[in-house]
Amino acid sequence: MNLIDTAGRILRFNQVLLILAKHGFLQLSSRLHIKNTRFYRWLFDQPDDWRDLGRRLRNVLEELGPTYIKLGQILSTRYDIFPPEVIAELESLQDAVEPLPFRVVRRQIERSSGQRIETLFAWIDETPLATASIAQVHRAMLRSGESVAVKVRKPGIERKIRYDLEIMTTLAELAERNFATKAVLRPTNVVHAFREAVIEEIDFDNERRNLLAFHKNFEDFDEVVIPRLYEAYCTKDLLVMEYLDGVRITEAVRDETTRKLAAKRSFAAVLKMLFEDGLYHADPHPSNVFLLEDDRVAFLDLGLVGRMDDTMRKRFFQLVSAAYRKDYERVADVFQAMSKREHLLPGGMNRERMLEDLRLYLGRHADLKAKDFSVFAALKEFLQRSRKYNLVIPAEYTMIFKTLFTIEEVGTRLDPDFDLNAAVLDFSAHLFAKYPELLEV
Repeated sequence: MNLIDTAGRILRFNQVLLILAKHGFLQLSSRLHIKNTRFYRWLFDQPDDWRDLGRRLRNVLEELGPTYIKLGQILSTRYDIFPPEVIAELESLQDAVEPLPFRVVRRQIERSSGQRIETLFAWIDETPLATASIAQVHRAMLRSGESVAVKVRKPGIERKIRYDLEIMTTLAELAERNFATKAVLRPTNVVHAFREAVIEEIDFDNERRNLLAFHKNFEDFDEVVIPRLYEAYCTKDLLVMEYLDGVRITEAVRDETTRKLAAKRSFAAVLKMLFEDGLYHADPHPSNVFLLEDDRVAFLDLGLVGRMDDTMRKRFFQLVSAAYRKDYERVADVFQAMSKREHLLPGGMNRERMLEDLRLYLGRHADLKAKDFSVFAALKEFLQRSRKYNLVIPAEYTMIFKTLFTIEEVGTRLDPDFDLNAAVLDFSAHLFAKYPELLEV
């Protein structure tokens, strides 16, 4: 480790402490036995309630930058850990970043490709289509005439993220040593899982493979588009893909029939990803789902994806099926099967209390019309209280829940009368015919 690296780590660590203090988390610093927090104590006040805590946490993560924003977005999937007030704030995290000057983008493209930008492209728009923490996207045209989107990884982003991951690991280790807790969600486990996710997301080779896999999965699915990849132009810092002319799906100003169709198509596509392909877009918020001029739905930004093996797919499908039938015992069985032994708090799972709440959250919808009953909304309520049952759901399942909750919200924003149940039942009939083993106990 050279002197510059060491200085960079020290400066970043102190910046993290300053921002924690600024937003009222000094007590946390003290409990972690971090020295020299007294300097900040007189600078900042420290209010205390869940809504305010969530707001302050969001402010901290946004100010700390890209790595911490992504951590917050991952934590926003943990309906089983955090109260709704905190989840709402984490879900609203904004990755607000200034675009890189085009001279920096040009230098990165030419350094990575080994060619002058004029050799690669007939033209490239200097104003970015999109700017995020990890990359920036510009529209361009290849010399062969194809219109493309060029995703450029920001220079130095790997080093910045590596510093932050090391600091997160240090803070997590301090938390486990200094907080007497029965919590099963160990901070070091959270950081380890997050490290894997964020390293995967910044790896353009990984995103390239994802694009190819999704494109193959949807090649016979005419209503959904995955951007075509121009592999000959891709490098570890560049992705060159088909430019798709459309708008964010929730901003589409079209007739009611088109909006209803878009809701149905986007939801059906996510169900296919989850239950048929076992490879799904883990962040299908409106910025990543576009409606094209020909009314097809396009999924963009495939850096963060989830995977389901056959066991996960079967368990999740059985859970949804049992919830629709209001088979409370079966729902409890599947949740118990989902939870590994290490995800049960001391004392084991409180099954009776779980069944009592399942009857409440699913049973209260018994008299509703089918289209007014959202099984996902009922399961979301249940997850928010799952710690009452000494139960913590593994992260690989909470990410699936988050994906379904997000695409359901997209559907209802497009079409307030969106019949979620009809969409699920239609897809289920197709799935039963193709994979009858899904319902086997």
